[in-house]
Amino acid sequence: MVQSNAEDVDGYLAEVPAPRQEALRRLRELCREELAGFTESMAYGMPVYERDGSAEIAFAGQKQYISF
Repeated sequence: MVQSNAEDVDGYLAEVPAPRQEALRRLRELCREELAGFTESMAYGMPVYERDGSAEIAFAGQKQYISF
């Protein structure tokens, strides 16, 4: 998976290959716990966390790795 057309993070995670789902779900959980004041959305085909209209943190399941 390189870029997703999912409309939301739930849809994105549903598309992720099974071996990566647990790690990405945990990463999302940590982001939601720790990033108070950030808004979760999708941009550039991956989940992003925005503050003041600027995407500051993102993660993605790539072909050979998970990027953060």
